Amino acid sequence: TNVRVVARFRPPITEEEEKDQPAFAVHAGDNSNAIDLGVAENATVQSHDGKWSFDFDTAFSEEASQEVIYHRIGLPAVQDVLTGYNGTLLMYGQTGSGKTFSLFGRLTQSNLRGLAPRAAEDLVQQCLSSDSEESTIQCSFLEIYRERMRDLLHPSNHSLRIKEMPQRGLMVDGLVQDDISSSGDILKALDTGNAWRSVAATRQNQYSSRSHAIFTLYVSRRSLTDLREARFFVVSQGRNIGKNGGKRHQNHCETLSRE
Repeated sequence: TNVRVVARFRPPITEEEEKDQPAFAVHAGDNSNAIDLGVAENATVQSHDGKWSFDFDTAFSEEASQEVIYHRIGLPAVQDVLTGYNGTLLMYGQTGSGKTFSLFGRLTQSNLRGLAPRAAEDLVQQCLSSDSEESTIQCSFLEIYRERMRDLLHPSNHSLRIKEMPQRGLMVDGLVQDDISSSGDILKALDTGNAWRSVAATRQNQYSSRSHAIFTLYVSRRSLTDLREARFFVVSQGRNIGKNGGKRHQNHCETLSRE
């Protein structure tokens, strides 16, 4: 298994810039694989007087563009899928850390599109442009929120349940897989799914995603002598407030669930 762990910094938002400098200064290190944590110069913290460095496979500063992130992180996974290996991109971080922007970005602005639309478009273009292979691509978009599953592309679909298959392992039975025939189909699916995601206002983010979301591409490529099938998973690990967590956050969160 080829697993890479990557850290990305986002620029400060307006509310953060208006506040005093935090007690701890965190930034990308001098080399491209480290994150440095130290005490800010004007901090009043007395108990910590050191500096720590944490190594990753790659660490991106706040200046890194969406295109750079994709070519360093997303493209290698796409190339694996094209050769028949499953690929997964998992976003994890606290509320307001930039998971949704890194994953989806702004679909209407090509330079700000995130990993999911860029990877999906590349897969579609490379699969459907081949004259020597017959390719089929399908997609699904699943949300998990408060221990409930929802088909984001077909919100009226309430027949979802988890099953374990001998050859495929765990799967969501009833989750609809839509056919993809162009890059436009990908953008439409992402736009539709994101419109139905459960969001809420928080202190850090007015439209914070409150759920786990899994966007999956199912790729099958057949030539005269070979059949290659693979799945490409794009996962956003939302801040799971759950039932008890929801009570703890009710003072500053309003759930905007469209059910």
